[in-house]
Amino acid sequence: MSPRPTMLLIPGDSPAALAAGSQQAKTVVIDLEDVPDGEGDAARVLVRYALEHVSWGDAEVLVRIGPMDADGALDMRELAHLASGVVVPGTTGPDEVRAVAECLDAIEAERGLPQGSIGIVPVLANAKAVRAAPDIMAASPRVRRLMFGSGTDLRKA
Repeated sequence: MSPRPTMLLIPGDSPAALAAGSQQAKTVVIDLEDVPDGEGDAARVLVRYALEHVSWGDAEVLVRIGPMDADGALDMRELAHLASGVVVPGTTGPDEVRAVAECLDAIEAERGLPQGSIGIVPVLANAKAVRAAPDIMAASPRVRRLMFGSGTDLRKA
């Protein structure tokens, strides 16, 4: 995968931001993780519409899912097949990546998509995750790259 010099983060609950699309960013991340409680269903409807109808130019379009112990699996089931991949917040180790990869395997099989076509971009959550970065990268061939969260504290294990 080639370097992606520009990344645009779009809130998944903002119709205006989603409708604008992007003709300039190389990567667009549509964020569902930070959608307020109780608004996830409505945001998924907005995001689905945007993925199906808005022009993203040549951008790689990723969906930042909610946590797997909350709405992450639902976000993937409803939207991953429409995106280039999923951004997985709060990743601390390879087991989380493997769980996401298994979910994506099922989605691709259900939708008739080529196996491995939906990528994974883990967001390293803390210093423990940074130390586990080689294992996180190796956890699945779906892993396209790693990201750091804006609030990542690398001083704590």
